[in-house]
Amino acid sequence: MLYIVYGIVLLANSLFSFGKMHSKIIAYFTLLFIWILFWGNTSNADMDSYIRDYTYLQNGSSIDLYGTEPGFLLLMKLSIYLGFNYTTFLAILSAICYFLIHRTVKQYTKNFNYVYLLYLFHPVFLDIVQLRNFITVSILVFAIPLLVEGTTKSKLKYLLLIAVASTVQNIAVLYAPFMLIGKSEKNKIVKYVAYFALCSSILIFIDGQEITFISEFVSIFTDNLRINRYLSGSGQLGFLIAWGIHIIYFTLIYWSRKIINKNTVEQKNINQSKNNKIIAFIDIIFWINVFAFAFFPLYMMNMAFYRIIRNLILLNAIVFSIASDSFPSGGKIQKLGFNFAVLLGSLIWFFYDILGDHFTTVFQPILENNIFF
Repeated sequence: MLYIVYGIVLLANSLFSFGKMHSKIIAYFTLLFIWILFWGNTSNADMDSYIRDYTYLQNGSSIDLYGTEPGFLLLMKLSIYLGFNYTTFLAILSAICYFLIHRTVKQYTKNFNYVYLLYLFHPVFLDIVQLRNFITVSILVFAIPLLVEGTTKSKLKYLLLIAVASTVQNIAVLYAPFMLIGKSEKNKIVKYVAYFALCSSILIFIDGQEITFISEFVSIFTDNLRINRYLSGSGQLGFLIAWGIHIIYFTLIYWSRKIINKNTVEQKNINQSKNNKIIAFIDIIFWINVFAFAFFPLYMMNMAFYRIIRNLILLNAIVFSIASDSFPSGGKIQKLGFNFAVLLGSLIWFFYDILGDHFTTVFQPILENNIFF
């Protein structure tokens, strides 16, 4: 039954994503569906661990939480203090997270259907499983408009939000350097960091993938068991897939930026203030994707870091939706080609993430175990 509903929601959003007409009703229904899919799920790869920890805390038992971050522990303890069971905790927490996400989505695009269609393809499934990572995603998406403002005060606010996110999942601290991104067309620091990391990755690959200096440097500042586990070795050749997917999405973002800049110049009677805000957002997302090349060495150490770029999918989807809507009525062929490329990129990611090992541990359990279906 849930497979059918999922298919219908995908189809409904597809009908309103690629034309001039969009449906907020369908989009908000989709958000409701995603929310129910999230907290109504009763079985997934990580759920037993989360329920176990929640139950232990509920019973006041001592437990080795393997370095679970204090922010997430605090959220669970607050929920328990308020008398909520785990399902209610999940429902409230996911509702807040989707509110934060949608607040940014509606600031920059009118095509909600496009954004949530791409999100439904596969990120939603891994977000449901990886709860702490999903909280990080929602805070990151919510915080990006502060970078668009570009003031010292707004960047400090961004840094504060990332600090909060890092108390829920340590990996969030890697998004702190995004505050270096400015409105400048050159962003030289970002370019240098990306070039250095990319060249270093290639040299490390040629030299046998040994990257011990990163773990040794990080160990100076923390002895967190989870971080040490992530940095304790070198990965297999799977990191080449992460590199490839990032390059594909970077290419799509670069293309989107060119499309939007070209089509915006050709349009008349546009709200210049609103347009400047959108262009600033697109520039920030472009440079974030440039900076993300700096994470390439981490994928070589542990593919768990691959989620760093996966967490950018929603932000990239907003840019893709803006680009799709920017085509003039006479650009149907170009628009078709662009949207085909975006969907192809999303399907490649879907096939890698979902139709591989995650099909039986993530995709099936979520669509086959829900209290409402």
